[in-house]
Amino acid sequence: MDLPARRWLDDFPPASFERLPVAAFICDARDGEILRFNSRVVRLWGRTPAAEDRYSGALRMFLPSGAPLPPDESPVARALRGFRPLLEDEIVIERPDGRRVTVTDHVELLYDGQGRVAAAIDALIDVSTMKETEQALAASEARLQLALEVSDFGTYDWDVTTDRVVRSANAARMLGVQKDGPGATRDEFRMRVHPDDRERVIQAERDALAGVRPFDMEFRVIRPSGEIRWLTDRARVFRGTDGRPLRMIGARMDITERRRAEAALRVGEARLQLALQAGRFGSWELNLDTRALTASAQCKANHGLLPDDELPLERVLAAVPESHREDFSALIERTIATHGSFIVEVPNRWPDGTDHWMLISGRVVDATSMAGVTQDVTERKRAEQQLAV
Repeated sequence: MDLPARRWLDDFPPASFERLPVAAFICDARDGEILRFNSRVVRLWGRTPAAEDRYSGALRMFLPSGAPLPPDESPVARALRGFRPLLEDEIVIERPDGRRVTVTDHVELLYDGQGRVAAAIDALIDVSTMKETEQALAASEARLQLALEVSDFGTYDWDVTTDRVVRSANAARMLGVQKDGPGATRDEFRMRVHPDDRERVIQAERDALAGVRPFDMEFRVIRPSGEIRWLTDRARVFRGTDGRPLRMIGARMDITERRRAEAALRVGEARLQLALQAGRFGSWELNLDTRALTASAQCKANHGLLPDDELPLERVLAAVPESHREDFSALIERTIATHGSFIVEVPNRWPDGTDHWMLISGRVVDATSMAGVTQDVTERKRAEQQLAV
């Protein structure tokens, strides 16, 4: 190509060409000679284009299918022959180190003063990392979705500006509604909240949108069938550059069974307390690491003490007469060593000097604690002694 035909190169001075955010090079329309390139091309190709290189730096090229792509069929060569003057093809190039890189070719033709095609400029974008990231993201999203499907978690995305809600299948199932129903709005959700909890939920929403505190609470919902379920719900508010709330994205879990178990436990504990009170049983717990003893008021009363009095293990042992103390102490240590349990009746002397009999039982709960109960059986013991006379 004659010199005047290359005057357009003045429009691409080396300094500005180097500042381009992508790998780019310019090819002569006559023979494909690479006339100008930036350092991004060198990094992408893994080599510096040589004077004898044509079109794509004499690199081996392939179609995405893996089929070889001859140099004269490269996007640049085809564009210079008049096929598709502007291309956005995806091809694979093989670097000298053997690494293959997927790139997109953005080719544009350049013309001289007479309107003739003088050259082509090719901008290359490495999409290999992008594809790997997309694949990793897709795999991550698939794993997350699978985890959500097999768990009790559900997610939702509330567009505050339109009041539209996008829910996962689990989140919709918790409410007893369709996943993508036409009425999927936050107002529809509020109507599903139990009337006794609704105002509390609405106020928590207001606080979250105002930035007062995060949305994090437990509440009840009523399904269309009338069934009441307990949910725990945590959400984060996303804001625009002006600080206004745009979206609230959250995750919720059905905790109905946990709530039922807690209610049953509370009932069971209440019944246990009634039984302990009726039988004047006192409860205690021994920390096996520190040997600190925690005793209930009734347990202290069974030892002749007031509710505020201290009852360390040493005091319990000291209240047992010497004739029984060694055996009682050994029984406790043996139970701890074997992670077992015991029940025994031992004489007990109260601080006021009166003699009593105590039924004491205990069991190792775990590696750090042993728990049990006590009962004053003095009256029964006296009755038994009278009958034995």
